[in-house]
Amino acid sequence: MKTSMIIMAGLGTAVAVTAAVAQEPATTELRPAMVMKDPFAHVTGARELAAGNVLVVDGSDNRIWIVNPKTEQKDLVGSIGTGPLQYQGGWATSAVGSETAIHDFRSHRLLIVDANGKPVRTRPVPSISGLDFGPALSFHVDNRGVIYEYSSEFVRGAHGLQPADARAILRIEGDPARIDTVAMIPVPRGDAMVQRGSGGGTTMLSGQANPFVPRDAWTVAGDGRVAIVHAAPYRLEWISPQGAHTMGPVISYTPVAVTQADKAAYSTTHRGDMTVSVGVEGGSPSASEGGRTDWPAVKAPFGFEAALAHPDGSIWVLRNGAAGDSHNHYDVFDAGGRVTRRVDVPGDCRIVGFGRSAVYAVRKSGDAENFVVLR
Repeated sequence: MKTSMIIMAGLGTAVAVTAAVAQEPATTELRPAMVMKDPFAHVTGARELAAGNVLVVDGSDNRIWIVNPKTEQKDLVGSIGTGPLQYQGGWATSAVGSETAIHDFRSHRLLIVDANGKPVRTRPVPSISGLDFGPALSFHVDNRGVIYEYSSEFVRGAHGLQPADARAILRIEGDPARIDTVAMIPVPRGDAMVQRGSGGGTTMLSGQANPFVPRDAWTVAGDGRVAIVHAAPYRLEWISPQGAHTMGPVISYTPVAVTQADKAAYSTTHRGDMTVSVGVEGGSPSASEGGRTDWPAVKAPFGFEAALAHPDGSIWVLRNGAAGDSHNHYDVFDAGGRVTRRVDVPGDCRIVGFGRSAVYAVRKSGDAENFVVLR
């Protein structure tokens, strides 16, 4: 609290006014303590194991590894296949007590590994819509083994498949599976597209919306609370397993302008992707515009899949920063939806998991990624 003395002119009276001064959350900077030389293709999840080793899932190479951060040795977990303890394509990792559940989306099941990373059993994942086109980016399992997943971006209408206006966060529990809708998340305009060819074929495209338009993100804490990070206004909402909603305060921020550097970076990383033209006639947009014309003036507070659940129950949200920023900035939310601190990591690092005394990330290196331990 801060006390200010205000002198009332002409009265010669001093009045003590007590006013609360908003405390800006402290910022912690994390630096690389180890950068692994042997690269991965694309890491989609990591979890620290009992002995301090790290379970690392390479979603592009379809391999699961155990990494020793001290020696940089990595050992393959299990084997590829459809057998009882095999897997075909790992993706997300979730803590289920001392065990870890890995989403093997190609086999439509979970691979469960013990505290040392040894496969011990599998568990089927029910098809929730019949519209499964690939790995579910938002896929979580809580400490009780309850599954949380997005519904499809596409729905069946009178004239076949069409884009959905909103997607459901689904809770899948029990055997036989009971599916409940936790919340509905709006889909940004143009994010999903259906193209019908003259020959009757259908092409479905997702993730087509501009990367800087507002879109909500979500994740799940270990105790089963669902965290929805709203983009407009920027705030965090908690939904308990019993359905109680806790809406945090609106978080103020200074919007970051979209620049030519952002468009050029998008053009580089999405070279060969579909060109998206919105409301423009007379040809396709130029490469200098990133191959698209729907750029907003400023960036939303955060981007796609920006929310991560920490084992301590907090939620880390990766903010949209300026092009070329030397750091990536994370807001850390507590159980009341308040930002209690901020964490900066090197700008070329993306957090993929958390440990007891370290944060695990990857650093882009050409077409591959190096595993990084941050402290």
